[in-house]
Amino acid sequence: MKSILFSGSVLAFGLVLAAPVRAQFDPMTLVTHGHAKAEQVPLSYYDVRLDEQGLPAPFVRESKRNALTAAQRRARAAEIARIGFDVPMLRTEEHEFFATPQWVGSTLKLLTPPSSMAPRDVVATFVARYPALFEVGPAELGEARIAREFRTDHSGATHLTWQQQVEGLDLVGCVLNASVTKHGELINVSSSFLPTPSGGLALPAARLSALDALRAAGANVGVRLATDPEAGAPEGTSELRAWSSNDFRPNEAVTTERIAFAWTRERLVPAYRVTLPKAGVADTYEVLVDATDGTILQRSNHTKYFGGTEDVSFRVYTSDSPAPGTPGPATPTGFQAPLVARSLVTVTGASVAAWSPNGWINDGTNETLGNNVDAHTDLNADNVADLPRPAGVPYRVFDFAQDNAQAPTAWRPAAVAQFFYLSNRYHDKLFSLGFNEPAKNFQTVNFSATGTGNDAVQADVQDGSGTNNANFGTTGTDGSTGRCQMFVFTGPTPDRDGDLDADIIYHELTHGTSIRLHNGTVNGTQSGGMGEGWSDFFGLCLGAEAGDAPAGNYSTGGYTTYQLAAGYVDNYYFGIRRFPYSTDLNKNPQTYADIDVAQQNYPPAIPRSTVIGNTANEVHNVGEVWCGMLWECRANIVASLGFPAGNDLIMQLVVDGMKLSVNNPSFVNARDAILQADLVGYGGAHLGDLWTGFAKRGLGFGAVGATGSTSAGIVESFVVPSLVTFSYPTGKPTQLQPGLPTAFGVDVSGVGGQTPTPGTGQLQVSVNGGAFAPVAMTENTPNHYTATLPASSCFDQLRWYVTVGSSSGTQVDPAGAPGAFNSSTVYTSVTTFLADDFETNQGWTVGAVGDAATTGVWLRADPVGTLSGATEVQPENDHTNAPGVQCYFTGQGLVGGATGTQDVDGGRTTLTTPVLNLSSVVGAKVSYWRWYSNNSGAGAAADTFRVDISADNGANWVNAETVGPTTQNGGGWIFHEFDVSSFITPTATVRVRFVAEDIGTGSVVEAAIDDFLVTRVECVSGPVGAFCAGDGTLATACPCGNNGTAGRGCANSVNAAGAVLAASGTTNPDTMVLTASGMPLTVSAIFLQGSTIASSGIVFGDGVRCVDGTLVRLGTKTNVGGASQYPDVGDPLLSVRGGVTPGSGVSRAYQTYYRNSAAGFCPPETFNVTNGWALVW
Repeated sequence: MKSILFSGSVLAFGLVLAAPVRAQFDPMTLVTHGHAKAEQVPLSYYDVRLDEQGLPAPFVRESKRNALTAAQRRARAAEIARIGFDVPMLRTEEHEFFATPQWVGSTLKLLTPPSSMAPRDVVATFVARYPALFEVGPAELGEARIAREFRTDHSGATHLTWQQQVEGLDLVGCVLNASVTKHGELINVSSSFLPTPSGGLALPAARLSALDALRAAGANVGVRLATDPEAGAPEGTSELRAWSSNDFRPNEAVTTERIAFAWTRERLVPAYRVTLPKAGVADTYEVLVDATDGTILQRSNHTKYFGGTEDVSFRVYTSDSPAPGTPGPATPTGFQAPLVARSLVTVTGASVAAWSPNGWINDGTNETLGNNVDAHTDLNADNVADLPRPAGVPYRVFDFAQDNAQAPTAWRPAAVAQFFYLSNRYHDKLFSLGFNEPAKNFQTVNFSATGTGNDAVQADVQDGSGTNNANFGTTGTDGSTGRCQMFVFTGPTPDRDGDLDADIIYHELTHGTSIRLHNGTVNGTQSGGMGEGWSDFFGLCLGAEAGDAPAGNYSTGGYTTYQLAAGYVDNYYFGIRRFPYSTDLNKNPQTYADIDVAQQNYPPAIPRSTVIGNTANEVHNVGEVWCGMLWECRANIVASLGFPAGNDLIMQLVVDGMKLSVNNPSFVNARDAILQADLVGYGGAHLGDLWTGFAKRGLGFGAVGATGSTSAGIVESFVVPSLVTFSYPTGKPTQLQPGLPTAFGVDVSGVGGQTPTPGTGQLQVSVNGGAFAPVAMTENTPNHYTATLPASSCFDQLRWYVTVGSSSGTQVDPAGAPGAFNSSTVYTSVTTFLADDFETNQGWTVGAVGDAATTGVWLRADPVGTLSGATEVQPENDHTNAPGVQCYFTGQGLVGGATGTQDVDGGRTTLTTPVLNLSSVVGAKVSYWRWYSNNSGAGAAADTFRVDISADNGANWVNAETVGPTTQNGGGWIFHEFDVSSFITPTATVRVRFVAEDIGTGSVVEAAIDDFLVTRVECVSGPVGAFCAGDGTLATACPCGNNGTAGRGCANSVNAAGAVLAASGTTNPDTMVLTASGMPLTVSAIFLQGSTIASSGIVFGDGVRCVDGTLVRLGTKTNVGGASQYPDVGDPLLSVRGGVTPGSGVSRAYQTYYRNSAAGFCPPETFNVTNGWALVW
């Protein structure tokens, strides 16, 4: 159930509009009025696998750490890379408990191409194709129970859930969710299926009976059984049974059911699921009890806090409330909206038949009871309708007196009619958006023969169990009770009734929607917070009118919260939230990081409500931030499409997103689901508006949200990703040759409805840290370009990115440019003197004179991470890509141990390289990845991490870098590089040392080093790079006036710009790859090497050849898309095939000639040639 703060729980003098966990007012003093009842504080969500911050407990982290071997990690990474090769912006994440793939999907492209297979087979085929990723085979899926399979009508998407079972019992929380488009394309997959060992999954014997479990669960929620309840007959394998007990709320079932529960991947236990409707309050708890020893495994609250054919008529308020005040005032001025009159609204059977085939009230019935809603008062709070319900007078005309100058107790029939009207309106609108019978909506009779009925909303008007709140309670199971309890608000005189406030009613009913569509898994800090945010959002959208300004200020519960606390008159500005909902950051400054206790930061000059508590991770406060993000997206889409089309579309996307979401989602998960909803339903036509809205509030591309269970460790991003895809068919150049321009291909294509604008592509280049300047790219065919980096000198550093216009504005690659960019350096070769990833012992020394550290001494191993809150203090993983696992770090942490147990204490600890002979080396560089953390503990930021270098085997040291005490001291792998000659004269006895020390009181110091390199980058000026262009600059012209464009070969029959040859990689060591492009699509191409250069060129077919001397035919390739390369997979290295020695200093020239047998083009020749490329080996 729900309440106001407006949550899905009951108002505990605070509007808790609710969801599956009972929310309540943030702990801040309120001055109450009238006869507000003292309420029991709802119990919070609990999971034995989470610590007090909502993070995985130490034993879970240890299980995840050991879940996969190094070989299994490598295999999983390889499979993810295989998927990502075809799916741009692929994002995967691991389940917080089981290290299974919690999310596999992209917001830019679907996972598989169209297929004629059935949706189940599409999913099963994909999962079977990647066994290292999913660890699930066809047998496991075949044995699982299909818990959900339904179709979204407007998009045609099918949504599936497989429930894993053990010995015939549901393994709670272990499911595989997937969605498939109407064309058979896989949208996303989310799996928490446990891998099945060779002997199968098994459970130990249960020791507790169902009655034992019921007693334990009751005690956990504060109920001691006076007498043993009476048990009903068990049903099915799970032995589901109902119990009769006077110790719980009447007329709602007390049930027990056998299940299986996974503490970790390897520890499974039998358990009971116990449902307890607590007496005297609205809370209904679901408690999972370990059947071996009675341990409480999990507890959640199903109650969330505010927070026919015959015609029927209602006299009701058709806007927000009796005094609609939206948009609200520009500033908190105490504005109060005037009262408005009610209208008599007639609802015909035909007008609602598409969503309510029997109408809102069945024919022949004349009370507020229908297939969707049973509205009534419940003054004695027994969850039984007070009879008689209001009846129409005349027949089916519910026109009751209502006077706002009187107390709500004087006009209860009018309140019932109002609630009945609004909740039916909500039912029909959400039904049209896809929250229908197969999606587990609330109806007594399901006319489509899908889903489960007998769960019409029980609408308790002026419920006697509380005041100043509202709530909604249900489970994720279709057919379970859905009860909405509305209360009187006792602040003003006379009292105000939440039953007249559409914001509150829509908020509470949306808890039912979000709970059902997420299978009851919105209980964590982020997921539960989004439950509150979705509820606020639909309240705002469903109450929106055509004349409302999208950029205005909007409150939730503005009418009802008047004088919620003594003197509170800014209800139409703030409502029940801390800030108004506004797209103006000076009115509502909230961003993603503001849900993290450690990061919340609001400008003091921006007005904030004085009656709502400001705890960052309180569920309603989290919900504010999520609703604010959705409100930004809505404003963008309404601006694009207008009202009401934009308003309806954003609601559609949010509902569709809930269906595509993972269980217990984080903000990032829910964002991606909404983006995918647009990709599937509308071809991605609104991705630009959505990304812009999310990014404005810190949920842009690259944001990190941990899990739905916690808000600790949030990483914001304000980056809008490129909504076109950029590809580089000849690769991105990282090494440039001195004195020569470097050409490479750039192809752009639209995503979904986004269209790149031909001819708008530009290369933006910065040389040696200078300002970025545009360089035009050559467009060969629409949206297929050749970019050219300018000729530069040895060791120049070039930064660059690409821009292109599109239907949604200028797009950039990489995302975040110019803050993010690609880098290229001018050099000819690299010599490596030491490369150490610490997977083997290469002679480093631990310890030195003066070391005194008692703990945290350097060692080489696979580190065990330690945490301070959600922040990693010691790394959990090394820096080296798999299969590497080892690095040097300061003291091995203990799984589940305190942060400072093995940190550096008592002095310093030193790590020293082996002796390096750099005596004849000019331009030597030392580089490494380092980790340093000193910002936790009582004496934070008091210590340093030093890197020193010696020219005399350690007799004397020169400091090369000092990290800290206050900079780069928060952990994380950071790259650093320095020139040896900047500090010493290179000798034969060079050494480098790393010194971590503890000299501060109470400080926690951790350091680590990985991927240590000593290299020399060399640059030899000369004939290196592109030459022999068929662009008219050679003494020998192209044979039939077929000049190409600058830097390319002569024009051919399919490409007037000519074909181009480029090289990438290094000559020492040899990683060089020659790539030719711009040729006919599928012809053969021959790569040639020459020992000399014919500087004037020689006519060669339809082109000009410059390679000369001793010619070596490197290989013949068949073009794909007009391009090919040498060497390709399986070919000898370029130096091996060409017979040259890397590092020898010899020069060689390269060119590619290719078939071009087009009659009428430059007859009679049938081949052509690219430009040339020269290399110094």
